[in-house]
Amino acid sequence: MPAPVSSRTVLLLIGALDIACAAMCGSTRLEGAKLVISNLFGSESSARAFARADLSHNEVQRRYASARKDLQYGEFDLAAFFTLLDLATPSPADRFVDLGSGCGRLVLAAALRYDWEGGCTGIEILADMHELAMTSHARLTEQAAELGVPLARCTLLHASVDDALPTALRADPPTSAVVFVYATCWPSSGPYLSELSALLGDNLPAGSRVVTVDKRLVTADDGIGAETLPSGGRPGEDAGAFKLMHELV
Repeated sequence: MPAPVSSRTVLLLIGALDIACAAMCGSTRLEGAKLVISNLFGSESSARAFARADLSHNEVQRRYASARKDLQYGEFDLAAFFTLLDLATPSPADRFVDLGSGCGRLVLAAALRYDWEGGCTGIEILADMHELAMTSHARLTEQAAELGVPLARCTLLHASVDDALPTALRADPPTSAVVFVYATCWPSSGPYLSELSALLGDNLPAGSRVVTVDKRLVTADDGIGAETLPSGGRPGEDAGAFKLMHELV
């Protein structure tokens, strides 16, 4: 277990978050979101990020004795995430969903970046990571409210994606979504996320966009009704093997 965080450290972290939220009021929304998330979580290579990786690894060992190879923790580059999010061209009515949301970092980043009338949802199976996400959300919500920083409604679910996704996406009328999947360790058939593709195809409304990293959805020719949109957002281009965007049609 990681060493307990001292009260002085907590106060310093909250103070840094105060400063970041205040700075956001006088900057662009994108730059402000980067600043707030970096102060709240640290960088992807910070000691705090490594501590979160250890926390995740320890719970996987404790609960699954390494039987779940897909539960490998990693933090996605924040600047690259915002680039991909912007390329998904969210509309105000959209919702955001992060599958395997870990400490909630990207859910909160998305909530700061856009309004998302449908809200932002994170689904995480590990209890320790979910608890960390809830704590971070509570801190950010309090500070954002005090300083008048826009923050979209967030829902953080402790559940498996299979169990939670259908309910998380249920809306009347159906609301399109932007879904993020850091898919490096997700179960797959070669580069294809076969099971996840079927789950998304059954539950996402047309017009939803799915961003996958390292692996790809099964596309229209194989039955899901998804079209690959590479970095330029134009159907039919060569998307490469790293970051892919799919639109359900």
